[in-house]
Amino acid sequence: MGSYSSTRIIYWDGRAGDYRAFYCDSLQPGGCGGAGTGKWEGKDLVFESTTKGHRGSIQVNERFSDISSVGFTFSLDVVDRGKSERSLTIQARKMGAKP
Repeated sequence: MGSYSSTRIIYWDGRAGDYRAFYCDSLQPGGCGGAGTGKWEGKDLVFESTTKGHRGSIQVNERFSDISSVGFTFSLDVVDRGKSERSLTIQARKMGAKP
């Protein structure tokens, strides 16, 4: 895939009762965007959002799992016409941390 960089801010929206996220990454044509709303599913923090695709609306599910003091796993699933497909998985680790 090549070089990739990303920054994400996750915050709690007390009025709405869910998490919100804002991100900027090198794969986005516009650079930055919202990442929907998030809730805990067990030990995973899961965000759901909808985006426009070439065939209409597409649901995007982003999951932060295996969360620890040294990193986490990030996965992105695209749900198009009821079919979920894993699009991306990133193993994020602190510098110097062992997997």
